Amino acid sequence: MSFNKSEERLGELTRRTFLSMWTYQSPHYAKGKELCDALVVFGNDVIIMSDKLINFDDQANKSVAWERWYRKAVAGSIRQLRGAFNQLVKFPERIFCDVHASSPFPLVIPKPENMRVHLIAVANGCDDAHLRSLGYPGLCIDTHCDNDSPFMSVGVKYPEFVHVFSTAALEAIFNCFDTTRDLIDYLARKQEALNGEERFLIHGEENLVAAYVMSQSGNSDFYIPSDDFPIENGVKTVPAGLWDLYAKSPLREKRDKIRISSYVVDDLIDHMAEEYNSGSLIIGQDQPFSYHEKFLRIMASESRLSRQIMSKTLQGIIYEDSSTFWCNISESKDVPGLMYLWLVYPVVPEHITDEDLEIMLTVHLSQYITVALYKFPHATSIFGICLPNHASNRRSRGFQFFSGESRCDEMKKDADKLEQEQGILNNIETYNFISQRL
Repeated sequence: MSFNKSEERLGELTRRTFLSMWTYQSPHYAKGKELCDALVVFGNDVIIMSDKLINFDDQANKSVAWERWYRKAVAGSIRQLRGAFNQLVKFPERIFCDVHASSPFPLVIPKPENMRVHLIAVANGCDDAHLRSLGYPGLCIDTHCDNDSPFMSVGVKYPEFVHVFSTAALEAIFNCFDTTRDLIDYLARKQEALNGEERFLIHGEENLVAAYVMSQSGNSDFYIPSDDFPIENGVKTVPAGLWDLYAKSPLREKRDKIRISSYVVDDLIDHMAEEYNSGSLIIGQDQPFSYHEKFLRIMASESRLSRQIMSKTLQGIIYEDSSTFWCNISESKDVPGLMYLWLVYPVVPEHITDEDLEIMLTVHLSQYITVALYKFPHATSIFGICLPNHASNRRSRGFQFFSGESRCDEMKKDADKLEQEQGILNNIETYNFISQRL
């Protein structure tokens, strides 16, 4: 299936943020019947996206050109979003990944009462005209707008809450929020802030994004700083220029630099998904897709900051002596009690097959997690990841998940024996936790 440039860009952005296991471009509800341009199902969160590329007619009267563009780019997207949502609620079993409706959608659509839906209309083609008319590229958001939208303005209630993104806003959003957790947190907090009776006038969503990511630079959660917005004629206003201010700031430069190493977590999740989809897993290939999705979603639920902490823990051991095993542990910043155990294995002799290697790694990883459950009794669960030392030419990777509820007297005996006789984790008394948001 072919996509226009706007749809291709949307696909790239969604796959980078939500990763390949949870994002699907152009799903269908029947043969030849497209559901939406992108669908993300991540547990109970469902993101439905419609992307329209409609060129603004600069030759026509401005009000006429706006009415035509709005009808096709915004109203048209909202109709598609509404139809897609109704289809998901009424006929979740009739969602397919291909135009021929022959490949069933692999993820479980949550029940309507559990679904947290986020509707996103991407309206392209108006940025240049908006920049010439008002001095900034993003659409103006007036929370009191409805379907009779004034010139260059969109609303949020149709009556469903809809996030209408211009091209400029889309780029800013996916630049700042490149994990599922970070983006969903922004969408939810924005909806909570703008869903009341109080009127907001936002001169480009990219400027609301800037206000959000500049709301703090410590280790607290970001928020919509509504109380800080100036009031003009009784309307809370988000001025233009905030995004440019943030884009050129040392804070953004520092954040972009420091998060680079955290993409090793994204790559690991995508690697495991690709191995399963290609039938290449030696251990676990017999498990259903839902088994792998459920556990990989635990790691994929981590924010960018949490992934920075996780990757720093891994970096502490992956370049160590390649002749032995190395282990390091960190606690999730986002889910207290959830701990990640990284086990890096040494260079493996050539005569050991990949099949034998993975069996051995499965045993080793299980042993390390067993000891860790008792070394850290406050841990509610431990997610173990095994991967090669930087000097290794093997690609085998694996994960295991143990709940704290699995603790028992017999396991305690095994843990004590493994620590005493094999020295597993006998020199680890603490775990990494870095309290810093950048």
